Amino acid sequence: MLFKRVTFSLSFLLIGLLVLSACKDDGDVNPTATPNLDRAALAQTAFANPTNTPRARFTPTPLPDVESELARTTSQMEIAIVAGDVEKYMANVWQGDASFTTEQRRWAEAWAKQPPLSFDITLSSISAPTEDESFARMSVAWRGSGEAMTSDLGSGGSTITVHFYREAAGSSRWLFAGEAWQTISLHRNGSDWTADQTSDDSEKLRIYYLPDYGPISGTQNAGDVLAEKLPGIYTVVSRELQIEPTEVVSLKVYEYPDALRSMVDITYLHILTVWNQPGEALRFSQDLNTELPPEDEVIAGQLAYSFLYQLAGNTTGNYPWWVFEGTAQMVMMKDFMTTPRRNNQLSAMAGIAAADATGAKLDPEIPQMQDWAMMEDLANVPFLQHYAASLQAGTFIYFIDATYGQDQRNAWIKSMASEKTVDEACQDILGKSFEDLTADWLVWVATQTQ
Repeated sequence: MLFKRVTFSLSFLLIGLLVLSACKDDGDVNPTATPNLDRAALAQTAFANPTNTPRARFTPTPLPDVESELARTTSQMEIAIVAGDVEKYMANVWQGDASFTTEQRRWAEAWAKQPPLSFDITLSSISAPTEDESFARMSVAWRGSGEAMTSDLGSGGSTITVHFYREAAGSSRWLFAGEAWQTISLHRNGSDWTADQTSDDSEKLRIYYLPDYGPISGTQNAGDVLAEKLPGIYTVVSRELQIEPTEVVSLKVYEYPDALRSMVDITYLHILTVWNQPGEALRFSQDLNTELPPEDEVIAGQLAYSFLYQLAGNTTGNYPWWVFEGTAQMVMMKDFMTTPRRNNQLSAMAGIAAADATGAKLDPEIPQMQDWAMMEDLANVPFLQHYAASLQAGTFIYFIDATYGQDQRNAWIKSMASEKTVDEACQDILGKSFEDLTADWLVWVATQTQ
């Protein structure tokens, strides 16, 4: 800034000097601004080029305008959700990432089957660090059709940090881009793992975490812990199933279960801590008390799902649900559980099978044998019997491993990726019908009581 030369009175000059001296003591150093690490990369471009030639100065859109523009987008999202209109909702969603697009479409298709009576979106702490991207804390709240205003299982809500992209340069229209993730990329070269090198064919794992947003703590701690654990877990599961994934496995860590449910399936009426589907990232909630990811065995089980999805071309292939779940449980039992815990699992299944053999009518809340055909789709299994179904599937495939060995077990699993049904795989790979194998399993599991 340029100042005109003027004449001051001596007293006025002394006052000015006193003010200046009060602002800076002899030992002070020049103040240093605290950098915004999440946006540090934005500054690099500013210093990468000389500024000798005149340039047009960047003039950001005033924040009040950004807020009103975002409000129009979220209003359209609300209207589409209540109307059960998937395509109208997707018209407000950024399409720049295939996995995110798949996740959003499936999220929309879930509520479209029975649209909520109300769905409200509120944005707070909005920031727009660039002309084309904005951030906010997004609170959502919904109420199921016909329900009372008070919160119940059919209603819910959460708050999460999200971002939006402009539809095009200069446009006043914003598109919802989902959670404001930061990433950690893990690369493998032989047996060596490194983090965050240039993305290439060596990238095997990508962790998505939510950075701190103002005073709100994100999930970076859980992401860092995952980065330490995942290479070892990935290696064990890959060797156990004799599958080498050809695509990067992505894992997203949420702040708490309700946030995960809000972004996955608002029609799900129970606590949700993990989620997996073909073509999507594996998604977890951190532990609220410890800010840690799930236990190693849970992560291993979810990786098993992901590997089988890839084997089937990012579909469910010919696999019934119980084979996915049973494979995951088998990996957990064999490689991640202690011997006493594994024996407890086998003993519990033996008890369930013994009770079923009596033919007595059981309380529906007590774990009991499930029909294999019903277990082809988890949606057919009563929620109170999910544990029993998981145990039944896991001990069956553990039995195949114990009886036929790893190679035949894996050949049996892999044959269902696209070619064979369960019955065909049992007959062709293991030499017995599924019915005969089930009978053998029941005899075997009865011997596993402690």
